[in-house]
Amino acid sequence: MPTTLNDVLFRSRGRAERRLAMALATLQVVGHATLSPTAASTPLVSLFDMPVGNLLIDVWRTNRLVQHACERTRREPAAREQVAILQTRIVRVEHPEVAVEVAGQSVPVLRLDLELVLQLQSVIVHVAAGQVCSVGPAVGWAEARLTSGGTTLVEHRTRKLDLGSPQRLVAGPS
Repeated sequence: MPTTLNDVLFRSRGRAERRLAMALATLQVVGHATLSPTAASTPLVSLFDMPVGNLLIDVWRTNRLVQHACERTRREPAAREQVAILQTRIVRVEHPEVAVEVAGQSVPVLRLDLELVLQLQSVIVHVAAGQVCSVGPAVGWAEARLTSGGTTLVEHRTRKLDLGSPQRLVAGPS
């Protein structure tokens, strides 16, 4: 099963909601009358259930070796290529928000910063018809830090990373 952001941050989805609610309870902003730490953690846990590989689609599309494979397979539509990428460090920063609805308008009450670092010893990127069509398997580890307003809420490092056996990607322009 592919590694999710919940796996990286909390070791598992099962631990995520409780640990995230405890971490959010330390923030003043979550003390807002309309939002409890548990209410804030529930949508975040659902968001963090995303496979880590989903955050990397753009990374593969901008890699020089993958771009060349896309060009070659675009010229020969029946061609397929596998690109092996070795020793790659990827840093990705996201800014998830939690909002409440007040008088029919969405009001952000919590903004988080998620920093994800992936250290891959190897990953295979599958290319066909001029685009990345799947990624995996991969070998490596991941670490993530979730902060809000300079306060670290959660920080964890995995011992291994599993992008799955080729993770199918959504078709789109390369």
